[in-house]
This record gives sequence, structure tokens and C-alpha cells, in this order.
Amino acid sequence: MPILMRKSFFIIILAAGLVVTGCHNRQQVLPAEYLQTEVLIPTAHSKTTCKDSPSWAYAMLATIESEHLIEGDSVNLSISFPLRMLLLEEAQKSYFTKGHFEPSVQGMGPMVIHLIEKYGTVPYDSYPDEQNLNYTVICRSLANIARECAGRHTGLNHIHHSFSESLDRYMGFLPGKDVFFLGAEYTKGEFARSVCAPGEYISLTSFTHHPYRKPFTLEIPDNVMQDKFYNLPIRQLLSSIEKALRHGHPVCWEGDITNPDFNEKVGISGQDISKSACTPRNRQRMFEQLFTTDDHAFELIGIAHDPARHEYFIARDPQSPYASSRPVYLSRNYLYLYTIAVTMSKTACGI
Repeated sequence: MPILMRKSFFIIILAAGLVVTGCHNRQQVLPAEYLQTEVLIPTAHSKTTCKDSPSWAYAMLATIESEHLIEGDSVNLSISFPLRMLLLEEAQKSYFTKGHFEPSVQGMGPMVIHLIEKYGTVPYDSYPDEQNLNYTVICRSLANIARECAGRHTGLNHIHHSFSESLDRYMGFLPGKDVFFLGAEYTKGEFARSVCAPGEYISLTSFTHHPYRKPFTLEIPDNVMQDKFYNLPIRQLLSSIEKALRHGHPVCWEGDITNPDFNEKVGISGQDISKSACTPRNRQRMFEQLFTTDDHAFELIGIAHDPARHEYFIARDPQSPYASSRPVYLSRNYLYLYTIAVTMSKTACGI
């Protein structure tokens, strides 16, 4: 059964059980124009969207950029530069497995931080997205090169040259050694540290199969770098998100949008989730049975409420050309059930 169909079936069964017990309180579904904004953080412009581009990278970079905007510092970071560095790592893994490992841009928000700490970064204007960029095609090309080079036992120097030629063709040539930004000259590493200091961000999650208030490695396919996430009770996690937003700090949110409660057409999701459905047990069960998955990332940028004072988190999809004019509203109950992880500055978290 397809994953979306299995998810839908599970949610329907769960909802049916709540109706039987008299705990499911349906609410009137309201359009987005009925919501009143309480908090809205200024954000940077959306970047060019590429086919099969990773939402985790766009959302994390947008969060870093918005964090600078609130400090009066405008910065527009290249998305292609860290992804190119990731693709080179993935291609080398593919070579050493004789092509059995398939390169991909699968990942989570904290990976952006690791990549720019390791390789530095550049402004968007120095290395913009190429038009019609397709990451599926790029990964397939790198896999073919890896298999061919492995079969000929070419060695690292040759494969690095071959991989770089392929990436130049698809993504454009890399910029020069130094970064020139607002009249100052930096190395790529210095520029990276100026926009994202080491240890500046923290990643949080909430699941009951690990002790609370301790970090653990989140067991999901997207966590390819085996990052540790600090585990909080779900209500405390939601309070941390709200605290960050109300103090003017954006949040990189990763979670599930391939479920029946996500309503892209209306623009508001989770209006019909009852409070009684929001228990740590239900949340954990949906995760353990693989109904809740990490399939998209948003930048959370604000808070709104409806006429009944129900709270909604304002999400922005940095990949969308309509990100500024068509925000996504996620109810508090939606975040309760479908959040996988969040990343925010430690200042936002009060650490």
C-alpha cells in the first residue's frame, strides 16, 4: 500500500476511535483570511526553486538569513554551494562502494550548519542556482561516473576531477577563493563563521522512546549525518517554538505534510484535529508505525489566531515563489502531532 494511503487509513481509524469515545470535537474550517496575525518576523526573498531540491536546506538557510535580518544585517546565502559540497561527499561514497551507494541530497536542517562549518560558504550572488537545475539528474550522473571509475580503478585524483567536471556542467563553476561582501574580504570559512557561529544553533525533538532532556540520534532516514537532537516533552517543545517566535526568532521546522490534516488548498492545516487526539502516546505511535515521516521543512516565522483564539503558527516555504504572499498556517495541534524536529538559535531557546 502506498505510504500516503497507509497514512490516510491510519488517521481515519484513529479519528473514528475518538468519535466513538465522544472525544473528537469537529471545528468549523475557516479560510486563512479569518486569522489575525500576532507576530510576524521579517524574512529574506525566496530563492530559485530547482527540481527535487531539498526543502531542509532551503528552510535552514532561510532561518539563518532571517535571524540576521532581525539584527539589521541582510545576508543572502548560496544554496548551491553547500549542496555541491554534499554531492561531492556522496559521490566519493558511491565510488568506494563501486556504485552500490546512490548519491542523494537527502538530509535535515542541521546538515547545512555542518556543511558550511566544514567547507565555508558564499553569498548567493557569487554562486546562484542554475536555471532548470535538477538534483535527481545530477545524482544519477555522479552515480554513473562513480561506477565507471570504480570499474577502471582510477583513484581519488581522477574521480574528483570527473565529479567536479560534472558538477560544473550542471551547477556552474565555483567562485574564487575569497569572498567579497559589503566591501570586506573574507575566506569562505571566515564568511561562514560570520553568518553562523559555531554552536549558535540547537536542534530539538520530542519522542518517548528516549529519555527526556537528553540528546539522542534521531532514527530516521533523513538523519544521514547521525545528528543528535535534544529530547523534550512535546508541550515543552511547542512552548520553546512559541517563545522563540514571540521573541522575534525564526525556527526551522521539519515534519510531516503528507497526511490528511495538511490542507494546502485552504492554507490552514490542523483545524479539525481535536485536543483529545494530542497525546504523547498517539504521537509516538504514529511515528513508530511510520505514518509520521520527515517529508518537508518550513521556516516558522510568526503566530496568528482565529476568532475563537485558537493559535496557529505561520510557516513559510522558502522554495515557493508565493512564500511571502501565501503563508502556510499550522495549528498548534498540527505541530503537536506532526513535528519531527526543529532547529533554532540558542538565543531563541534561552540557552
